[in-house]
Amino acid sequence: MIQLIKSILIVLGIALGLSALVAVVILGSIAISFRMSNKCSYEEVDRLPSPTGRQTVVRTQRSCTWDEAPSPVLFSLLPPGAPFDEKKTFFKTSDYPDTISNSFGVFARWIDDNNLLVAAPVPARLNTAPSAFDGIHIQYGVYPLDAGTTRNDHLQRVIEKKVIFEPSFDVNDRAEVQGVGCLLTANAAGGEYLDELSLYLSARRWIGVTNFDANKGTPVKGVISSFDFQIFARDETVRPPDKYATGAEVVGFAPEDGKIGNLIVRPPGEKQPNGKPKWTFGYTPANPHDVIAIAEELRSGSLTIRVGYWLDDIVVLYSMQNPIDAQPIDEFERCIADKHLFDTPSVGKSRQ
Repeated sequence: MIQLIKSILIVLGIALGLSALVAVVILGSIAISFRMSNKCSYEEVDRLPSPTGRQTVVRTQRSCTWDEAPSPVLFSLLPPGAPFDEKKTFFKTSDYPDTISNSFGVFARWIDDNNLLVAAPVPARLNTAPSAFDGIHIQYGVYPLDAGTTRNDHLQRVIEKKVIFEPSFDVNDRAEVQGVGCLLTANAAGGEYLDELSLYLSARRWIGVTNFDANKGTPVKGVISSFDFQIFARDETVRPPDKYATGAEVVGFAPEDGKIGNLIVRPPGEKQPNGKPKWTFGYTPANPHDVIAIAEELRSGSLTIRVGYWLDDIVVLYSMQNPIDAQPIDEFERCIADKHLFDTPSVGKSRQ
C-alpha cells in the first residue's frame, strides 16, 4: 500500500512540476500521520523473576487499533521493577501467526539464572526464535494439550486432591437460542493451584442450522444435536504467575480427535473479572452417551479430573471425596430424554 501511494505521489509530483524528493517528503508525512492515528497500548500480563531476582521476564499484551487480531503477547527481559521497554522484547507471538492462535497459552519458566524456557501449545513451530538475548540462553518447547504429559516424565509428580463437587442443573430453551440445551455444572473448591474447579456438561439441539452430511458430501439444513463437556477454573484472588495449566481432562473421557482446544481467556494471576474462567479445556465426544456416563460417575462419586502443568512436571488428580446430590443429575438425564436429543443427527458421530 505504501509503495503504491509512493508511486502515485511521484507521478503526480512530476506532473505538477514538483521534484520526486518533494513527493517522497509528502509521502513520509502521510505515512507518519497514518501510523500516529493507529497507536498501540501495552498492558502488563505478569512478571516472572529469575531464581536470584537478577532478571525478570515480563509478558505484555499489545493492543492496536489496526491489523493485530488477536492481540499479541510480547516477552521482554528487564531488570527488577523496570518499566516495559519494547526494545527489550525477545519474543512476540505475532511473529508466528500460522502456528500460535492463543497468545496467552505461551508461557515462560526459568531453568536457572542464565537459562530460560519458553513453551507454546501444539502445533507451534518456534525454530526461528532467538536462542539468546542479553546474555540469557533461551530454549523453546511445544507442549501437547494432554493433562497426563509433562516436560520430563522421569521428574513427573502426581498430586492427589480430594474435592467436594456441588452440582446444578439448568435448561436453556429461550427463543433466541433456536433450540434447547440441557446443562449440568459441578463446582468444587480447588485449593493450592486454583480457587474453583468446574465441570460443565452440555447436550443441545439446534434448529434451522446447516450441518454437513459426510455420507453425501453436502450441507443439510435441519435439526442437529451437539454434546460436549468442558473443564474450567476460576480464581477470586490474585495469584503469583508461577503455575500454568496446560491440559485438563476427565479421566477415561479424553478423545484425542474431539478436543475443542484450550482457551485461556485472561492472564494467569489476574483478579477474576465478571465471573469469566481462568482457563477452559473442552471436548466433543465421539459417542454422545459419554455425557451421560460422566454424569453417572458424578452420581457415584467416582469422577476424577486430571489437570496437567507441563512446565512444572506436575499432574494434579482431583477426585471426589463423597457422592453428591443426585437430583441435578436426574434432571439433566431426564431433560435429554424428554427433548429426544439422542434421536437427532449428532455432531461428532462421524468420528466413531
